[in-house]
Amino acid sequence: MKLEKFKDNVQQLKQSKDYDGLNKLLWKTGESEKDIKEYIANALEEIGDEKAMEILANIISDRPTDCGEIASKSLSRMKTPKLVVKYAIMAYEKGIKKISKSSVNGVNLEASFKLVIKSLGEKAVEPLLDSVLKDTNLMAYNLIEELLLIYTTVNSVELLKERLFSPDRRSRELISVLLTNLKWEPSTIEEKVTKFISYREWGELEKLGESALEYLFESTNIKDNYLVKSKPKIIGIIGKIGSLKAVEPLIEILNNNSYPKPTIKALGEIGDPQAVAPILNHIKSTNHLSILLNSSIYVNALTKIGKSAQNDINIALKDSNKHVRKIAKDTLKRLSSRTP
Repeated sequence: MKLEKFKDNVQQLKQSKDYDGLNKLLWKTGESEKDIKEYIANALEEIGDEKAMEILANIISDRPTDCGEIASKSLSRMKTPKLVVKYAIMAYEKGIKKISKSSVNGVNLEASFKLVIKSLGEKAVEPLLDSVLKDTNLMAYNLIEELLLIYTTVNSVELLKERLFSPDRRSRELISVLLTNLKWEPSTIEEKVTKFISYREWGELEKLGESALEYLFESTNIKDNYLVKSKPKIIGIIGKIGSLKAVEPLIEILNNNSYPKPTIKALGEIGDPQAVAPILNHIKSTNHLSILLNSSIYVNALTKIGKSAQNDINIALKDSNKHVRKIAKDTLKRLSSRTP
């Protein structure tokens, strides 16, 4: 088929946004008719909307050998990197699924995907990152990781730091690898806290000491799936730092009944007597079974606070709540058994 015969038809289809017509016309082309394929792909590129991207993605996945490069070039030149990456991934995923059922060439699919990402360069980093954070089971995951290592630059550091608290371990590890590859080192206390929490470097976090408290408490307020699992450990670090500045914020956390066990332990580690009353009050608002299971936590914390809290504990012996009386009694017994 000669290209000249098709130009008017392609232009008419383009003007009317006849996606189906352009797609059918392309499918009629033979393997050697590269110029016609390019002309049709360019027409879809000029339409430039999401439907045109979808058509190009389908061409890549369905005919990677003779059309993959042509369609990929047109897709890569379209204006919205986020959508371009979306449809490049779609083409790769769809094409790979067909490999076991047909003669689709995986090498051509990979080459097409790499061509799109190479054309976008650094603009592809954010949508690539977001795609793997959203779905770590992508068949393209390893390929995306390889490309991110190539195209992520120092300009992407802020982008990566914002995603350090991904709820998925595989994604956190990827971001850590990318930051390490960029030789990024945190320069502020806030950045160090973010890095150490994300990397689970608890010992390094504790070494930051009192200067880290503000950011540690901020992290306990962040609604993040990953941090939910880390918050008890973070509260434990706050207790090990041992600053009196942490007592009132910890009491507030306890009063809100958020993470009571690590919070009571942390208050015990710090040893400030002003924590005694909130700890005893927490017992009153806790159900019977929970108190039985966790009585040692209350006793240990009150014992660590020590004899400076003994007057409050003596008063608690006469409290109307039997659980408060029992824990006060056990605490005094523990204190009396201590060597002077």
